[in-house]
Formats: sequence, structure tokens, C-alpha cells
Amino acid sequence: MNRYHAAAAASLTALAALAVREHRRNSQFGCSCYTLDIGPVPLPEPIRILQIADLHGRIFGPNNRDLTDMARVISPDLIVFTGDTVSARCENLLPTARLLRELCQIAPAFLIPGNHELRSGRWEELSQGFRNVGVTVLENERFDGVFKGVPVHILGLSEGLAVSRMDYLREFLGTMRHADCTQALSELSACDGVRIVLSHFPELFAGIGRLSYRNFRFDLMLAGHAHGGQFRLGRFAVYAPGQGLFPRYTAGVHHRRPALIVSRGLGNDSPLPRLNNPPELVLVTLR
Repeated sequence: MNRYHAAAAASLTALAALAVREHRRNSQFGCSCYTLDIGPVPLPEPIRILQIADLHGRIFGPNNRDLTDMARVISPDLIVFTGDTVSARCENLLPTARLLRELCQIAPAFLIPGNHELRSGRWEELSQGFRNVGVTVLENERFDGVFKGVPVHILGLSEGLAVSRMDYLREFLGTMRHADCTQALSELSACDGVRIVLSHFPELFAGIGRLSYRNFRFDLMLAGHAHGGQFRLGRFAVYAPGQGLFPRYTAGVHHRRPALIVSRGLGNDSPLPRLNNPPELVLVTLR
């Protein structure tokens, strides 16, 4: 074997080892935990929110036991699904329905549609199925309730973006016409208590001028969609739909009042694998 063949063999071996490592990492998930002080006066008791983003119908462990066991250990006060719970191909609907039913027995669960649910062409059927297992589905609607003695208002948005492939091009070119959510956000701003926005698209927090969500008064926005940037180089993401190369909003906490938290999500509907970007749940503690 000459040196060129040896170098090629070494490169292939390294790529195979990388592929095996990433496959193992992506078949498991972690939980990223964040704590936010949402006002000048602490809450009587902390409120714990478990965010599940971009599941895309994936299954973790037999009957999704890994996810349900983790949720039981965390024991959140509420659970939120911030879109793309299923993929556009609607794979694994029954396992996903069983997962949602079990999670609803742990804590009240709230769900908004992502672009994949809308792209499937079966959203009405899917949303009714989600409701049937006990999930509260929010489509540009607000839930008003009380958790641990504190009024909590959850605005769930259905922005209708990235439903067609052309939408990605329009976003890239800056020609996308975004939904005007100002009335719903203004009404949320007028509420007393904890104010939460559920959105699938993190770039809408600050990237659309006068329609940007951060222009309004609320405490926390939870989003997904960016899949952690798909490829990560250390702390930096490479690409996210709607944000392009080296996107800003792909994971973690951004800003504080209001705060934006973006989940890397659990699934992957892209032919490209996640790289250095393990799946995650997100636990937010408000105090």
C-alpha cells in the first residue's frame, strides 16, 4: 500500500469512527436546564416548564420509555411542545400519541403546530388526535390558568411559515411576508402574572422589524425549528432554516426581558445528520 492509499484508508477510518460516534450521540438525549428570574419580586414557588421541540415522531427507547422516564424524574409543572412533534410524512403517529397521553398524566401539556404538521396536509386530523389524548392545542390562542398560585398566560402561535419549499427561499431572500401577531401579543402584554409565548420560529423574536415579538411585554418565549444549527463547531452553529449561515438563534438563552430560549430539539427530518449537536429536552425554572 502506497502512502496515498494509506492516507485514504486512514481518512475513511476516521470518517467511519465519526459517523459511529455521532449516531450513538444522536440516539440519546440530554436535558439543558435554565433558571430565569422573571420579575423584581420572586414567585411564591418556582414554576418548572419542560419544553419538547422538533420530535419529528422519533422514538427514544421501547415505547418512548426514555422520554417518559425522564419527564417523570423531572416532574415539571407543565409541558410544552413547540412544533414539529411529527414530521410531514406523519411517521410513528401511534407511538407519538401514546407518548403524549403518558406525558399528559405527568403535567398539563400544551402544543403548537410547526411547519411539518402544516405541510403534512393533515393538520386538522392531527390536532384532533392531540386533543383526544389530553393535549391543549393552541393556534393563535391564549391559555389562562393558575400554577402554584400564580396566574400564567400561555400564548401559542401558529405562524404558517416554511410550509412550502419556496418559503425557505423567500426567507433567505428577505421577501417572506410574516404573519402579524401584534394583536395577540399586545393582549398578552396586558395580562398580569407570568406571560409565555410558544413559537416554532426563533428568528421571529427579533428579525422582522416592527412585527418582532421582542417589541412586546412578556416574560419568556420558547422556540425550536433551528435544530441547533444542524452542524455545530464548538459553540457556533453553521446553518438554520430561516436564518441562513452562522445563525444567531439556535440554542440556549438569548436576552432576558423578554427572554428567548431555543431548544436544539430531539429529532431530525433532514437527510443531513446532526453533527456535534446532540438532541435535548429543555427544562426552564421560573422564579
